[in-house]
Amino acid sequence: MAFIPAQSLRVGGALLVTCLASCEPVAAAREGERGHRAQIISELEAWQHRAPPGASLRTEEVCPLVMPPEPGRVTGAQVDSGGVPLYGTDLGRSYRDHSGALRILFGDTWPGISQNPLHPHACINTPSDDTEAVLELPEPWDGRSCPRLRFETEGDALSYTTLHRWDGARVRLGALSVPIAAFDDGQREWALFYATGGQSCVLGACPDHLDPRAGELSCAPIADPIPRHACVDDSGIQGRNSAIWDARLAVYLHVAARDPRRKTAFTSHHAFLTNKFQVAAARTVARFEPEHPELADYRSGHGDLLVWGRPGFDARGGGRAGLHLLHHELPLRVGDDGRLRWRPRFFRGFDARGRPLFSERQRDAVPLPERPIDPAGHTSMGYVAELERWVMLTGGAMPGALNAEGDDASAPQPAPGAIHLRLSEHPWGPFSDAQPVLTRRQAARHLVCDARGEPEGCRPPPAVPIRHLCVELYDRGGPGRLYGPNIIEQLTRAAEGGGRSADIYWNVSTWHPYGVLLERTRVTLP
Repeated sequence: MAFIPAQSLRVGGALLVTCLASCEPVAAAREGERGHRAQIISELEAWQHRAPPGASLRTEEVCPLVMPPEPGRVTGAQVDSGGVPLYGTDLGRSYRDHSGALRILFGDTWPGISQNPLHPHACINTPSDDTEAVLELPEPWDGRSCPRLRFETEGDALSYTTLHRWDGARVRLGALSVPIAAFDDGQREWALFYATGGQSCVLGACPDHLDPRAGELSCAPIADPIPRHACVDDSGIQGRNSAIWDARLAVYLHVAARDPRRKTAFTSHHAFLTNKFQVAAARTVARFEPEHPELADYRSGHGDLLVWGRPGFDARGGGRAGLHLLHHELPLRVGDDGRLRWRPRFFRGFDARGRPLFSERQRDAVPLPERPIDPAGHTSMGYVAELERWVMLTGGAMPGALNAEGDDASAPQPAPGAIHLRLSEHPWGPFSDAQPVLTRRQAARHLVCDARGEPEGCRPPPAVPIRHLCVELYDRGGPGRLYGPNIIEQLTRAAEGGGRSADIYWNVSTWHPYGVLLERTRVTLP
C-alpha cells in the first residue's frame, strides 16, 4: 500500500515559487533527454544483426511440481507440506543456499481452500501468502524422475514468507507482491521482492526516505486507476498510459536478506524505487568484466550480481517492455544503520568499439538489443557453461484483465502464448530471435480450455471451480496460460552424446489450474 510520510509533505509558497521558476526548463531538459534516448535505442536496434543464431530445441515434461487435486486423484511431485492440504501455488524462483540445498521461493500459495472457500486464505489480501520449499533429488538422479518438494512448515501450517524493512516496518506480501529472484552472495542469502503500489508524492521531487536515489524520478499525476500523484520514470522508453495503469509508475523492489534463524523471514535492507526492473531476474557470476569481456567468467560465483528487468509484462500503450541490465559488486554491504550500500551500475549503450557502457544513474538505463515480442512476460536468465551461452526464457500469456489493450500486432510472439527462448554470448546481448520452447499445445493436458476449446487436448472447464475464489472472480472462466518461467541453473547438465548440447531444467506456471510444471529442454547449437 502506498503512503505519504509526513516529511515528504512539502507543500507551500516556496515550493510553488520554485516550481514556477524551474518546471519549464526541467520539462524542456526531460524532452531533450527523451530524444537522446530514442536515438540510442535506434542505434541499439542496429546491433541486432550481430545476434547469435538460434538453436535446435526439444522440450519434455519431467512432471508437475504442484498441481491442484482433481476428484479422487492428486497429481504432482512428492509434495511434503507437513500434512497441510496444499491447493496450489505459482512462480518459483530457485537458488542454492549456504547448506547446499536447492531452494525455491514460490508466489501466492493457498492451503486446502478448494475444500473450504471460507478458509482465511480464500481471499488473497493477506499480510503474506508466499511460501518456500526445498527441491530434493533422488540419488542418483536420472534427470527424468520427479523430485521431492518439501515445503517449510511451522507446526501444522505452512510457513509463509515474511518481509520487514530495516526500520522494523512490515512490508505486505499479499496478492501480486512476491519474491521474484533469489541468490547467495557468499556471505548472505538474498531475495528481491516486488511490492505493488509505488510511492505517492506531492508537487516537487519524489521523497527519498526509503530510496536515496528516488530524486532521479519525477512526481507526476497518474491514473492508477484512481487519480493521484506518484513517482514515475518519464524517460519515455517503456510506453505510455495503459487502459488499466500508468506505464511510467515506479514500484519498490526490496533487496532483502534471509534470517539465518528462520528460513522464511527476510529483512529488506534497501527499497529500490524503479520502473525498469519491475519484472526482474538475478544471477551471480564469478567475474564480470564489461571492459574486457574476454576475461569474464560467467559461471556461478560471488564476484558480481547481475539483474535484468523490464518495466512490465507487455508493451503497454504502444510502447515496449524492453529488457534492462544492472550489475553490482559482491558481497552486498550493509551499514550499521541496517541499510544496504546500494550502488548499482546500469547498462546505457555501447562505445565505438562495441564495449558496454554503464552509468550510476537509473535514468540513463536503456534496453538491451533484442527484437521485441509482446507480451514479453516474465524473464528468467541462466548461464550454460556447456554452451558458453546465456539462455533467456520469456513470453507466455497474460490474463485478459491485465492485457485489456491486446497484444502488439507489430511484435507478435512466434507462437502466441508459448514460452520462448533466446541465446546470447554476453549478459548484455545481443540476443537471438525468440524461439518457442513450450507451446500451449505441448502443455495442453495441464491447461483448462479457452472458449474455443483450445489448445487441442486441453482440460474441459471444470463444473466446480478448482481455482482460488478471488482468482475466479477476477478471471471468471479464464483458460490456462503459461507464465513465470524459471531456469533452475543448478540442474543444467551436458547432454548425452556430447557436442554443443545441454539439458536445461526449468519450471513454469499454468494459471488454470493454479500449478507449476517442471520441464527439461535440450538446447543444441548449430
